[in-house]
Amino acid sequence: MMRNMNSRDKWLVYFLISLILVGAAWMFGARPLKAKAKSLDVSVAELRQEYNDKMAILAKKDEYISKTKEYTEAFDMMMERYPAGIAKENQIAFVVGLERELGTGITSLAYTEPATIYGLNSAPEAGEPYALTESRLTLPVTCDYIMWKHLLDYVFTWQDKSTIPSITASYDGTSGKVISNITLQQFAVTGGERVLPEPDVLVPIGTDNIFQSGTPLSYDGRTAAEKIQDIKKNYDLYIMLHGTASDVPAKVIAGQQDTGKLISEKNGAEDLSITVVQGEEEINIVYALGDNEKRVVVPDKEEINIYVLSSGRTGSRDESGINVSIDNQTERNVCIAVTDDDGQNPRFTVAEQKGRIEIIQ
Repeated sequence: MMRNMNSRDKWLVYFLISLILVGAAWMFGARPLKAKAKSLDVSVAELRQEYNDKMAILAKKDEYISKTKEYTEAFDMMMERYPAGIAKENQIAFVVGLERELGTGITSLAYTEPATIYGLNSAPEAGEPYALTESRLTLPVTCDYIMWKHLLDYVFTWQDKSTIPSITASYDGTSGKVISNITLQQFAVTGGERVLPEPDVLVPIGTDNIFQSGTPLSYDGRTAAEKIQDIKKNYDLYIMLHGTASDVPAKVIAGQQDTGKLISEKNGAEDLSITVVQGEEEINIVYALGDNEKRVVVPDKEEINIYVLSSGRTGSRDESGINVSIDNQTERNVCIAVTDDDGQNPRFTVAEQKGRIEIIQ
């Protein structure tokens, strides 16, 4: 067929075939390559932008590390203000401590079960997600005005995060007492690997004879009688109380070997204040009878012992005695052993007590 064509037709056929080949090459070769090249240009631009962004971050590496450390420390510091949970045992320990601070009993207590109120965005490295939980305590408190203000200080300085969302109070001018009903809101942050420690329980435990009364065991396992005998042998401060008709002074307060001795012959009730203060390696016992103040210093130890040797009244005119206010400002236990006091009209009377104080009679 090609032989029957003249040279002009042959050239036209060759030209058409060439156009078809060029078109096919463009459609199936050059065009995809061009699209791929364009796509590569876009990828290169994106990678260049990503590279520039990361280089900018890398240039501020030290700043980011420093800020991260600051934020982590601030977060950890904030977390330390919240316990790892809320347990009934810790709430009871709080109320027991409050009773010691106020020198009064809490007659009733109502509380709610801990409930989650907010989930934290910060995720822990291990364990459950962080969550803010809360529980409410409602308790009636009756005390004098000074102690009532001290109650608020106790709540706001408690080791666990607490607030008072609701409080009602009225003042009884006759008795000088503040009658209040307080709702306390306690918070905790659970999650992560946080562990809630158990509270230190300082309550009398057991008895040496379940068939007899009057022999409770003290905090460390000794009976009251055994502990009194031990304090007689090793006291840090002693108080001796007698009537003015006695051959000995009516009131004597002193440390071991009669250091810092205070003497009074007054036939009447006097105010005695005792303050126990923590030093660096010692404990200071500051006491004042009227305007006279003395101090004894003892080595730092777990328990401060005060021995009170009293006596019975000699008659209706025997009015010698003391009203004691004790403020223990340490974390140690102050143990007061009172012996031979008058059963009907005691010479030794505790008017006010703050801190960890145990009185054995």
